[in-house]
Amino acid sequence: MKILHNLAHVLGGLVGTPAVRLLLNQRWGRFGTMTQLRIDRENKVIEGEVLLQGETAPIRFRLGQYDFQSGAAGGIFRAGQVEISRAWMNQLALELLQNKPVPVPAGIAKWLNMVL
Repeated sequence: MKILHNLAHVLGGLVGTPAVRLLLNQRWGRFGTMTQLRIDRENKVIEGEVLLQGETAPIRFRLGQYDFQSGAAGGIFRAGQVEISRAWMNQLALELLQNKPVPVPAGIAKWLNMVL
């Protein structure tokens, strides 16, 4: 596992981003498709675009100043800045996600350690 972790860090977003996008599309594809994803570990920014079911245009999002802490029982993700291109979604995300701890199950936390 340590080898994979080091490899992901050496190759940067080239390895991690497509794998994460594929995982997210497989897990939550019933809601739509993630069409773009960029993870900038150095600047702690995640940006992407999703085309949700029933929407006619993609929705852009940006999570800035993120932090991810993991342990044996899972992890905690926190975004210091949250921006979403739909006004109502942006307001909801500001209230529910910005600077709030988001629990991450242990199995997913292992993979996030490799890409965040």
